Amino acid sequence: MAMINFSYFTLLLLSLFTFCVLGQYCPLENQNVQKVTVPLSLCTEYQYTSCCTTQDERKLQQWISDEGYYSNYKSAQCRNALNSLWCGTICSPCQSNYVTGSPGNSTTNSTSSQLNICSSFCNSLYLSCYNETVFGNLQVGEVMTPEQFCKLVSPYDYNLAVVADGTNCYDGNDTSDSCNGVPSGKASNNSYIICPTGDCYNNLQVGSVIKFPIIAVDSTGKKLTSGGDTFVVTVTGPGSASPVVIDNNNGTYTASFWAYIAGTYIATVTLVTPNGTYVIGQCTIQIRAGPPCPENSFAFNYTGGNACDLGPATFSIQSVDRFGNAIRTGGAQFNISFQGPAPVTYTIQDNNDGTYLVSYSTQAAGTYNVTVTLEGETIRTGTFSVTLAAGTFDPYLSFATGDLDGVKNIN
Repeated sequence: MAMINFSYFTLLLLSLFTFCVLGQYCPLENQNVQKVTVPLSLCTEYQYTSCCTTQDERKLQQWISDEGYYSNYKSAQCRNALNSLWCGTICSPCQSNYVTGSPGNSTTNSTSSQLNICSSFCNSLYLSCYNETVFGNLQVGEVMTPEQFCKLVSPYDYNLAVVADGTNCYDGNDTSDSCNGVPSGKASNNSYIICPTGDCYNNLQVGSVIKFPIIAVDSTGKKLTSGGDTFVVTVTGPGSASPVVIDNNNGTYTASFWAYIAGTYIATVTLVTPNGTYVIGQCTIQIRAGPPCPENSFAFNYTGGNACDLGPATFSIQSVDRFGNAIRTGGAQFNISFQGPAPVTYTIQDNNDGTYLVSYSTQAAGTYNVTVTLEGETIRTGTFSVTLAAGTFDPYLSFATGDLDGVKNIN
């Protein structure tokens, strides 16, 4: 049993060490750093990545109210300094850098957890509240040392230690940028993309350049105004694509790619930083075939029929763009010409799926040469011959000819 406890404890320590190195773990709440989906009202400096949810922040505000800190400490200078201590140690995503001990819960106070704050920050906090009153009518500066005061106002009465500057301690200045290891003015995983949508993108065609913007945002939610970050675009779909990212040197980037096969493509944008890679967005883009191309469109099912049948003979046309994609919409203007023993009448039915049904008829049997053109050019397999045979016997339309009883040329 002792071996089992030891193994569990060892794994727990290894797990905590891994999270602490990454700076993405919140030991006081025993949870991972998360993106804030609902804005914080008190700890606004941790608005985007935080160890606090809005529920955690409400608990912190309730604790402040229950302890009477705002009613005892009147000056804005002191309150702001206290907020920096409370928000920084409870909500900062850097929490794992200066909290030691076993994971706990900020509402129950794990006594094995210790908050380490830097000596210079403790002194600054002390001076900000130096003239405030404690224990009735006594001033902070008269009855307490800096370390005593900092321990007095420790959030949730956590064990608090004042340690030398330069060690792993809270200095009152850690922001989401420094916590995540992102230098000031660099893009973070708060960056985002704007996918191609709306009327401008409803008719994206193969062969055209598909573009969409990338907006670089730092970890505090501030849009950047300079370039230099690394964004990578990958595109998957029915055909190969050639994605490119252009740095506009103003905090925005233009992603673009070309595709030559119609279908659905997924563009994924990744931010590459020294601390890791982050997928910041994904776009699903539908690309349709281009306009019909005479050289690639073709006729099919062109067999001869019976010229005198009631039903006409037929053949079909498939429209194809210049990249070889079968077109799935209608609207192409094909023209048909017939050369043969007699005039031919025809109709073209647009099936609105890229195919067209040609129906034709004539009054004379024989061989007819057919030519199909688009925009004045003959399509592929657009020249062919059909042979139309005479229809079946019809007594009502048949007649006699020749001599009968001395009468010439009866017809």
